[in-house]
Amino acid sequence: MKSNAFLVVTFLISFLAVSQDQVRTFLEDENRIPRERVVDFTSLSLEVKFDLEKSKVIGKVTHVFHALREQVDVITLDAIDMDILSVKSGKDALKFDYDDQYLTIHFNQPILVQEQMTIEIVYSATPRKGIYFVGWNDTTNTSRKQIWTQGQGIDNRHWIPLFDDMSDKVISEVKVTMPEAFSVLSNGKKLKEKSINDGNKIWHYKISHPHPPYLIMLGIGEYEIANRVSSSGVNLKLYYYPGEEHKVEPTYRHSVAMFDYFEKTFGVPYPWGSYAQIPVQEFMYGAMENTTATIFGDFYLVDSAEFLDRNYVRVNAHELAHQWFGDYVTARTSTHTWLQESFATHFDMIYQGVAFGDDYFDFIRRGYNQQALDASEKDLRPIAHSKAGTARHYPKGAMVLYMLKNVVGEKQFNSTIQYYLKKHAYGTVDTEDFLIAFYENLGLPLDWFWEQWILKGGEPHYEVNFEELEDVYRFSVKQIHDQNELVGLFKMPISFEVHFKDGTFIHKEAIVEDHYQQINLPIQNGKDVAFVLFDPKNQILKEVTFPKSIQFLKEQAFNAPNTIDRYEAYVELRGSLSPEELSKAWESETYAEMKAEVALHAMLDKSNNENKALLSKAFKAKIVEVEKMLLTNTTFIPSEELGWYQPLLASKSNQVVEKALDLLCFYQPQYIDQYLEITSGRIGSRSHNVRVKWLEWSYLFSRDETYAEQLVEFMSNRYEFITRTNAATALERLNYMNEKGVSYIIDGLFSANSRLRGPMSSAIKHFYAQNGYQLLIREYIISKEWTDREEAVIARYTVR
Repeated sequence: MKSNAFLVVTFLISFLAVSQDQVRTFLEDENRIPRERVVDFTSLSLEVKFDLEKSKVIGKVTHVFHALREQVDVITLDAIDMDILSVKSGKDALKFDYDDQYLTIHFNQPILVQEQMTIEIVYSATPRKGIYFVGWNDTTNTSRKQIWTQGQGIDNRHWIPLFDDMSDKVISEVKVTMPEAFSVLSNGKKLKEKSINDGNKIWHYKISHPHPPYLIMLGIGEYEIANRVSSSGVNLKLYYYPGEEHKVEPTYRHSVAMFDYFEKTFGVPYPWGSYAQIPVQEFMYGAMENTTATIFGDFYLVDSAEFLDRNYVRVNAHELAHQWFGDYVTARTSTHTWLQESFATHFDMIYQGVAFGDDYFDFIRRGYNQQALDASEKDLRPIAHSKAGTARHYPKGAMVLYMLKNVVGEKQFNSTIQYYLKKHAYGTVDTEDFLIAFYENLGLPLDWFWEQWILKGGEPHYEVNFEELEDVYRFSVKQIHDQNELVGLFKMPISFEVHFKDGTFIHKEAIVEDHYQQINLPIQNGKDVAFVLFDPKNQILKEVTFPKSIQFLKEQAFNAPNTIDRYEAYVELRGSLSPEELSKAWESETYAEMKAEVALHAMLDKSNNENKALLSKAFKAKIVEVEKMLLTNTTFIPSEELGWYQPLLASKSNQVVEKALDLLCFYQPQYIDQYLEITSGRIGSRSHNVRVKWLEWSYLFSRDETYAEQLVEFMSNRYEFITRTNAATALERLNYMNEKGVSYIIDGLFSANSRLRGPMSSAIKHFYAQNGYQLLIREYIISKEWTDREEAVIARYTVR
């Protein structure tokens, strides 16, 4: 790492002279310029209560601001579909105009530059976005009842009249009135929790420093709290559902350790007073980094078995990193979203390496590399663009930061991160600010790196060849990707290695920047080349075409020191390894993904007893990653292999049990009753995945409608959305529906959660296309009264 940093710094100094003459190229972005504002909002105080039956917000918000212009006599706030009851400044009523989107407030007299003013708005709203009422419409009264918010990007304007822009920062204060049975979480420190006479409580929170208004949050429900403390003394409040204390450790595993790790790595103490995390039902994303109070989907609230299929560690680290990158230092506009999402993804990637090991980390990077390449098949937008897309803001951006760290050196990278955070504390930034930080902190002009990786799009495609000459080992490298105004030649330090059969190797780093280059390494007399590596461990985001002989690939697969380099060789060798070689690989490889790859080789050729013996070991190994690979690649289960598959019905993994049950029932239906008996008590994850699959096959086997009706009930709003979508998909496959099921499907069509709405849309289209079910659906619709909005939603699927 040190030699790499020295090489690149030397290169940067020589490159500086020419880099200054190059013109930076941008892909035009309509969101590059910040929103105009005439005042600076400094605080927002909110008092809110609810009409729970109507999902209605009843609020009073107080804004404090000062003028930025010489005279200001009007301001405009964002406010969607509200009833604005009054607007005041002190005791004086203010005139206002409102068009269901913008609230324009006229002052009785202008305020002068830097003059402060306070306004108070009393309002009510029944929002469809921004704040979500979960379970209050469940007529059986069995669903969890919650209220939670999701403000990013501009959805808090649906329940609070405010200047809803990420460039603004305010000190927020929130008072919430709710029945005493519920817990309430909001941003910052809880100042008071006070009972009042009518069976309600008032919860009072205030944050310590300014933060973006889209991060103002509420999380309300019935919860217990586990308390932890970081090494620096920060209180960590870990929320969980009553009766699910056994899920606290698996869910929040590594929470304290990652908190300590980030404080040390960033060189900046956690910038807020306390930190809480709260699971909620129906959350449409993974999680949200609300300042001091992360909300996450309760599908991450897991026990030790569920941890094997889906754990919270990555998301936990991601949202925690956002407390610095996004909450503490905030992108000025959405053009610069990568300064938040790429950073959080980079550091969650780094922490996963800490938690799960270097091999795990390298396989994450491999996946991120492929996601970036796939995105470039669609368009070539840069990561510094508001429409860059998920694959660039998250995985590609994370990898770009990883490469930047390698270029400047880890110590200097972390030093600059610390400098950048401290310089822009509680402020807003753009892409140039991060670039400038490297120059101010290290004296490094990194414009060349910014232009090719951040301000332009695409990735390099290297065509590599190797030859052993009389006096040198020669790598020939071509950059063969298409070049245009958004993608040029890439300039990066890349490592080259020649490995010998005696176990030694030679290494060289070189700057690859031209269309065609030759990299020479000195010949080693008397040594036989075993294999060669271009960019060992895949440090560079890229596509590579590098033809190698089968013998070179085998040597690499068996002898490369890094697991990921061996894996790349195994992938190339599919169908080329002998049973003896596969047996050797199974015994020598220890990492789960490597064992899965070796087992896949054997699965592709079951014509010999040696590979069958290896597969027998693989099925018995009880390695979840191997089990999943075996099931994913199963195309038939003959009777002689039942001894391999049937034990998977008792796997530790719910996903494995679900898939094994499905495959066994499909390929060996004569034993369905046995398989159903074995799995009859298995529910699966919170999504009831095993139970849904069990009911599906029980109905197919018996045609007993009791099982199908249980699936119908799983579509009701008593259950969280993944259970509902699992059930709807199963009923589509069964082609079974009744009137109650129609009511549940239509209820799902009204959901604000697109992850529920999408599968329910598919279900109603499926059944409505059939005459018998179409009549059932029409009769149900006619029998009910609908709002105008509901009628419009239904019409999308029922009007031809």
